[in-house]
Amino acid sequence: MKYPPFIVNLTNLTFDRWGDLKIEGYIQGKLAATRTLSGSGTDDRLVVKPDDLELDGDGRDATRVVLAVTDEYGNLRHSRPARFN
Repeated sequence: MKYPPFIVNLTNLTFDRWGDLKIEGYIQGKLAATRTLSGSGTDDRLVVKPDDLELDGDGRDATRVVLAVTDEYGNLRHSRPARFN
C-alpha cells in the first residue's frame, strides 16, 4: 500500500499516567490534519445543536435539537447507560 491508513509510533509510550492523545495525519509527507483527544476521561461541556436557527412560529414549524457531550477539545464523548438507584 503506497499510503497506509495510519502508522503508530510507540517508542515513547509510558503507562504511569494517561495523557492526551494527539493524532497527526500526513499526505505525501505533509501534515494534512491534526486531532487531539482528551486523556482526562471527564466530560467538559454540553453542546446543543438545533437543525434550524430560526423558526417561522406559525404553529406548524418544528426542528430537531441534538444534545451532545464533548471533551475539552470538542470531540464527542461516548454515551453511558443511565443508572437509576
